Amino acid sequence: MTESHPSARSGPKYKAFSRSLSQRVLPTQLRPKTAPTSPDPGEHPAGATLAPPLPLSPRIRRSSAPEEGTQTPHWRSNQFTTPLDSDIEFVRRTYAHFSVAGVPDDGFSDGKEYTREKNGLPAWEEAALSRPNSTIAPRNAAQQSQPLTPSLQPPHLNASAPNGVSSRILPVLNVSRSTPSGLSQRSVQSPFQSSNAHLGSPSIPASFSAQSSLSNGVSLSTDERRRRQELAEKRRGELIGNIDRYGFFSEGSTTSHHKAVLLPSTLFIALLPKKSTKGLAAQHVPHPTSLADTTPHKAKGSDQSKSHALLAARSAADVTHRQREQERIAKWARMLTVKARDQGHNAVQFDFAKGIDKKLRRRIFKGIPDSWRSAAWAALIQHRQGTEEGHHSYSLAKSHMQTAGANIPISLTQPDAQNFDRLKAMPCPHDVQIDLDVPRTISGHIQFHTRYGQGQRALFHVLHAISMLCEQCGYCQGMGPIAATLLCYFTPERAYAAMVLMHNHVNLHSTFAPGFPGLVENLFVQDQLLRNYMPELADVFDQHMVVASSYATKWYITLFSNSIPFETQLRVWDAWLLDGQDVITLVAVALIWAHRGVILEQKADFESILSALSSFFVPEDDDALMFWVQDALARRHVRDTIGRAREEYRRKVERGDAAALML
Repeated sequence: MTESHPSARSGPKYKAFSRSLSQRVLPTQLRPKTAPTSPDPGEHPAGATLAPPLPLSPRIRRSSAPEEGTQTPHWRSNQFTTPLDSDIEFVRRTYAHFSVAGVPDDGFSDGKEYTREKNGLPAWEEAALSRPNSTIAPRNAAQQSQPLTPSLQPPHLNASAPNGVSSRILPVLNVSRSTPSGLSQRSVQSPFQSSNAHLGSPSIPASFSAQSSLSNGVSLSTDERRRRQELAEKRRGELIGNIDRYGFFSEGSTTSHHKAVLLPSTLFIALLPKKSTKGLAAQHVPHPTSLADTTPHKAKGSDQSKSHALLAARSAADVTHRQREQERIAKWARMLTVKARDQGHNAVQFDFAKGIDKKLRRRIFKGIPDSWRSAAWAALIQHRQGTEEGHHSYSLAKSHMQTAGANIPISLTQPDAQNFDRLKAMPCPHDVQIDLDVPRTISGHIQFHTRYGQGQRALFHVLHAISMLCEQCGYCQGMGPIAATLLCYFTPERAYAAMVLMHNHVNLHSTFAPGFPGLVENLFVQDQLLRNYMPELADVFDQHMVVASSYATKWYITLFSNSIPFETQLRVWDAWLLDGQDVITLVAVALIWAHRGVILEQKADFESILSALSSFFVPEDDDALMFWVQDALARRHVRDTIGRAREEYRRKVERGDAAALML
């Protein structure tokens, strides 16, 4: 090998090149500062990266550990002070990306996980690589374990991508040594290949291949693309046919409730007994029927038979209820009057024509027609603000309202979308936990099924905004099912406004405040009702040391979400928004009353009682349950007992004795 002439080494080009090499040996912090627009002659050009040429911006790191050879920009140096801060920013950037780009087959596909499983590229970088004119150097089998080093400059990319994501807002793809940039087939998945498959959640076959869409100019043939689209459409049609009227997939909707039990209507024929009634053990009381399949089928067959058992058990009552609901729609149209309209003359606020009278109360307990539920709920929430319970709830919550949420006027009539967007843009320390809980919140619903889909993004934003409302409550896991239920009937802005009003005037503040004082109060009232009206059941609980918090906590925290069918939960919420927390307490007492036969058995013990009361309860007829609650609430002595119990609890709080009631 011949040595180059010495004069060739002394030229200006060689000096600049050697100076560049010497600078790269030094740590980044010790290098002399240069203009950011002047490239290093010894470095690869910007176009040689896998991502398209983008403005310089730091990549959101998944760890606070610095990478070798990297430099933290001054404008970002004080923003990420802890690993949690970088995780929060990464979560928010991911949701912001999908708010612009969307998710393919939203509602039908499982989607792909990016934030809970951080083992691949961020969503925005993967989207940049999946553009049609992006190329990836092909690798053979021997190169699978090596980092992917691009050697060719990709062609020039347009500023606007086909998926609607502007390249100006995407960060530069940073190929680091700690995170190999080699895109294996496992790290780049199709949006239909979920890394977070929910139990019992149906999936749809992919309509395109990630490998083909990211390959070097290789695309599917027209016939193959058409065949896959037809297959996807067929599967999509099958899924739509298996969705119930509320948006839940019938397949797998009961697999997560492995202890589902049927509550026959005969269990509620006997109403709440009179005070201190005894002799219940001598009565022959039917037991709740387990819907678990006892035959040795496979798991899938067991789930299907359980689902069919649920449908068969409620089919007769559902048919009758549907017929009556059609008749009630016209009645509710006359009961609700328009109070406000928007600029397009659309009705945005309803109120009850004759106020809350006996007829309205009776019809609410019969069930609000689903087509009128949004308007009726908004009217009921507005009326709760003027009740005694609403004033007391607001007095407890007012002093803990944070500035970010307290200064924003809340209105269900005309929710302020701009202020809601401003709250969404604010950083929140609860975003990581909210993101963890969003996918497991009623994932069997088509609206919340797809990861980062429109429903999950709306749920994340509502919970993000509500977590900044109260400095005491912040975010609790029980808020997720409540917000998801509201999103089934309201837009995200109105769902947030409704949740704020419920926090302030419907006792959600005391429910989620530190120590859960509202939960403890309801458990105490429940215990007093049992001791006054079902003393034999209370004695059995004391004998086997079964405390109410061991089985009833989730009832009060989630307002019976995931404890009863969604349709039954809506009926409970109808009455709850009318009469407040007393309804929730009496529904809990009704479920205990339905299990009196199991509790009073001679062979009953702690495990059998706790297992029975921790089931998923399926009333054979929702009317039987709700009429039992309505009858109990209509009794004056029952209301007096509840009132005295709440007053006694408040005195215990003043004396400092309330904390012991949880045990």
